[in-house]
Amino acid sequence: MWASWQNGSGHAEKAAPRIKLRRAVLEDSEQIAALCAEAFPYLGLKQQMAWGMLRAFFPPRSTHEWQQQFEKAVEGKALAVEAYQEMRAQGRVRKGSRQKSLLDEQLTPERQFLQRNYMRRGFFCLVAEDLESGALLGTLAASLARPQAMLPPPFPTYAPLRAYVSNVAVRQECRRLGVATALLRLSERLAAWWGHDSIWLHVEADNTAGVELYRGAGYQIVKQDPSWVPGSAYLMTKAIQPVVAPGLCLSWGGRGQQRHPAVAVLGEDGRSLGQTRGGDGVFVWDVPGREHK
Repeated sequence: MWASWQNGSGHAEKAAPRIKLRRAVLEDSEQIAALCAEAFPYLGLKQQMAWGMLRAFFPPRSTHEWQQQFEKAVEGKALAVEAYQEMRAQGRVRKGSRQKSLLDEQLTPERQFLQRNYMRRGFFCLVAEDLESGALLGTLAASLARPQAMLPPPFPTYAPLRAYVSNVAVRQECRRLGVATALLRLSERLAAWWGHDSIWLHVEADNTAGVELYRGAGYQIVKQDPSWVPGSAYLMTKAIQPVVAPGLCLSWGGRGQQRHPAVAVLGEDGRSLGQTRGGDGVFVWDVPGREHK
């Protein structure tokens, strides 16, 4: 998966790069690690899961440690996908099963496994590659997290799983040229494709350039750490439309609701052509001329 992007920035002092956006692969790990080590010389819990209060107690993270973190996440996702496909083959889960609601119910050992599997499969990393040189100019990681939780893991919480962006890093000489904005837009499209209606992130309160970037991209501040907290950060979110491709819309029920995702097929004019029936997930085509109430 990749997309071409040409920045239309008005900065006369810098030439806007022509970049290709794509998913990162293991071979990118060294360049991704260098980008993150430059952008985040100090890494606290916030960059991993929205918690910046203990940043002052963490030493600088080396490029090697960044590389290990990325490779572990990619390999963990591959193993999770393999395990999920095996479970499907055994009939233990069905494609499209309502895993989100499983996370809201009492967790048996199997449900705990499904939760971990679901979260690991939700990780992805994007990179912006220079079309001329092939060098990586920026990167972004996204995962499933609970940024609204009062306490960090492993403390239990009923906070919902959200699409969560972290580790947005751009080479210093390429900043303010639209690279980060392009990565954000693609991450929002992917999150919407997976059925999310919002995307979340944290940014340090004193990172004025970062706050300006996210505000300009449509993110709003919903929470702020106390000013006395080291590494005080804003929690920001942006509403996104889950329908990202003509013809498909996914929505998920909450606790106690239907076991099947509701699927509606839309025509080119945006009108519904049919939808799944509640309870059993059977798709029913609309009869021409019939109106839904």
